[in-house]
Amino acid sequence: MGDETGRDNEGQDAVVPEIDIPDPEIPEPDIPHAALTEPVIPPPPESVSEPVTRAARRSDALPAVPAPPTPSRPAPAPDPEVVPPASGATPGSYRGWTIAIYSILLVLLIGAIALILFLTSQGITPFSISLGVAAPLPVTFAT
Repeated sequence: MGDETGRDNEGQDAVVPEIDIPDPEIPEPDIPHAALTEPVIPPPPESVSEPVTRAARRSDALPAVPAPPTPSRPAPAPDPEVVPPASGATPGSYRGWTIAIYSILLVLLIGAIALILFLTSQGITPFSISLGVAAPLPVTFAT
C-alpha cells in the first residue's frame, strides 16, 4: 500500500479531503431601547440665576462646627511612678533593651563583614567550588 514517507508505492501523493467546517451562527445582540436613545438632560431650576458649582453647594450645606467645650476642672498632676525619669535609660527600660539589641546586631554585622573579607582574601570565592577549582587553604601554626 504505502511506505513511511506517506507516498503510495506508485509515487503519487496521498489525497487529503477538504474539511467542511460550517460557519458558527452568531445571534444578533439584544440591546435595550434605553441605550439607543438620546439622554434627557433636565433643565436647570428656575430659582438659580447663575450656575452653582459643587464647591459652593458644599460650603452652603455644611453646618458650623461648635467649639469644643472647655474643661470645667484642671488636669490632675502627673503620677511620678508613671512618668519616665528625665535622666534617660534605666536598666529595665525599653530604651536600655533597644540599645543592647542594636549593639549586638552591630557586632554581628561587623563580624559578618570581617568573615567575608577574610574568606575572599584567602582566595576562596563562592563560585570557585562549583567550578571545581577550589584551592586548598594554607594552614599555618602560630609558634
